[in-house]
Amino acid sequence: MVQSENQAAAVHAPRMGARRIYEALKSQILSRVYEAGSQLPYE
Repeated sequence: MVQSENQAAAVHAPRMGARRIYEALKSQILSRVYEAGSQLPYE
């Protein structure tokens, strides 16, 4: 069976929707991982 390019990419790297990113950052900010005015880390 041949997988389409989109299906193969989804298996290897699950997509993080904007809502999940927002919730993750909000959780980290509320738990004081980041200080007010600090920049987010680059990956």
